[in-house]
Amino acid sequence: MTSTLRAVTSTDGVTADFYQFDMTFLGETATRIINEVILPMPRPK
Repeated sequence: MTSTLRAVTSTDGVTADFYQFDMTFLGETATRIINEVILPMPRPK
């Protein structure tokens, strides 16, 4: 399983720059994905 977060900033809707995520946000988001999405999934037997 792969998850991707991609955020951009744009002022005109045509050009965009990547958004630099804060490491605290990334750590909290990764923990939530693991605990709320991956762990509840049924495991193959």
